[in-house]
Amino acid sequence: LKELVLQCPAIKIEELPSLTPLTHLELLDCGLMQLGTDGIERLRGLANLQTLILDATDLNDDSVAGLNSLVELRDLELANGGFTDAGLKLLVLPNVRALSLSGCALLTDSGLHNLGGFTNLRYLDLMDAGVVGKDLTGLASAPTLELVSMSAAQLEGNDRTLSKIKEPLPKCKVEVQIGRAH
Repeated sequence: LKELVLQCPAIKIEELPSLTPLTHLELLDCGLMQLGTDGIERLRGLANLQTLILDATDLNDDSVAGLNSLVELRDLELANGGFTDAGLKLLVLPNVRALSLSGCALLTDSGLHNLGGFTNLRYLDLMDAGVVGKDLTGLASAPTLELVSMSAAQLEGNDRTLSKIKEPLPKCKVEVQIGRAH
């Protein structure tokens, strides 16, 4: 089994049988599920996991650091998560190339300085996150960034901020989408 989709809001991951025997699992989608207090710990044994989708889960500052054991992750979707800038600072996932933080309302412009744990990050989705585009200089903490997605509403009236991104990240493009991502 290489891919597993478990989107079911009524089930907690901690109530499932162990996922550890799924040694070849590369993609796990637990969107909408409840992680519970030990849910992230249940994912520790998934050594080959490359894509993890935890959209709209109860992930928070207390549980987010548990993801650091998933060293092979390349794509991480944490859209609509309930963690803050402090939780983002706890993440150290050097192999992640694509990170979705869309809809993470508790993240701020200041939290972008906490992207240093993503040393190979190429794509960052900030659509409809709490980031309002007044100070995007924190993106420089992820020097490998090539593309950042944000909504037009987040950047309204912040043209000077966009030009500041080009100083530390000359190859980074900012994709501005009109309307909501969802």
